[in-house]
Amino acid sequence: MQTLNNASQGEANIIQYDVKVLLSGDVDVRAGDIFIIDGVRYESAKEPFVYVTHQEVLLIRKGYA
Repeated sequence: MQTLNNASQGEANIIQYDVKVLLSGDVDVRAGDIFIIDGVRYESAKEPFVYVTHQEVLLIRKGYA
């Protein structure tokens, strides 16, 4: 049986999740670029997926709880 133990007092809980942003193809985005959306800092995970009408960028938010 697996248990979740986040009662450790010595370390902060790490927050990490992925977000997808849809942008115009006119915006130049590269892997590692920083986005600040509504005051929250995200990092571009990799090169965007570029389509004829738009591009999709995968972002990662990293932080501490």
